[in-house]
Amino acid sequence: MSRSLVIAFVGLAALGVVGVVCPLCRAGARPVAAQERADTAVARLSVSGMTCATCPLTARLALQRLAGVYSAAVSYDSASAVVRYDPRRVNPTQIVRHLERLTGYRATLLAAGSAAGPRPRSR
Repeated sequence: MSRSLVIAFVGLAALGVVGVVCPLCRAGARPVAAQERADTAVARLSVSGMTCATCPLTARLALQRLAGVYSAAVSYDSASAVVRYDPRRVNPTQIVRHLERLTGYRATLLAAGSAAGPRPRSR
């Protein structure tokens, strides 16, 4: 497969046009609640084990499938995730376990105010 074709395919997958990049895409993500409530909590996670630029999409879709999660943003460059969730329905430990179980990535809850650093550069 040519490089440009792979890039186009991954781009279409990110837009939801193609659903075969990861097994979670085929299953479909649970629709996110229309509005977050005022008591929305935020969990910041360090995520390791992601190996390519498509991995954050897989992690985001996995997180959004968990009942009580409103939204998730996952970054490959910083190896981190920010999850907005309903604390009455789910807690950070459940979020971490869910992500690890569905994706195989390792996740650690970050302390409030801390952030994951950028990925080390390979030489």
